[in-house]
Amino acid sequence: MTIMALDEIKQAFEKSPFFSHLGFQIIHFEEGKVVLELHVRPHVTNVNQTVHGGVYATMLDNIMGMTFRSIVKYPLTTMNLNIHYLNSISEGKLVATAKVLKHGYKLLTGEGEIRDGNGTILAKGMGTFKVIRK
Repeated sequence: MTIMALDEIKQAFEKSPFFSHLGFQIIHFEEGKVVLELHVRPHVTNVNQTVHGGVYATMLDNIMGMTFRSIVKYPLTTMNLNIHYLNSISEGKLVATAKVLKHGYKLLTGEGEIRDGNGTILAKGMGTFKVIRK
């Protein structure tokens, strides 16, 4: 794998069918700072009419992966993801951000969080990602 430019990384995520299906929108994308947004629609809710926990997990996985990849410029794979579900939401939007806590040659560890449009924390996650260099 070769080093990727920031616009190539952003486009790779935007072209992902799963990413598009859920309705994620990249609001900001620069090295080390990515903001991801999701407007609540019926297809992302559970039987309680709140956003499904799997959507939170997917959003945290994506925001950490995008943020970390914007720094290392290589593909990554998730090695570990831990999530704390703190609040639920049934309407409005989810806004996700992430930051690196430890950056090694092969592994990056960091945290991501999801807030609603008013800034209330909905979920927080911590993940470890492996850099794929071939």
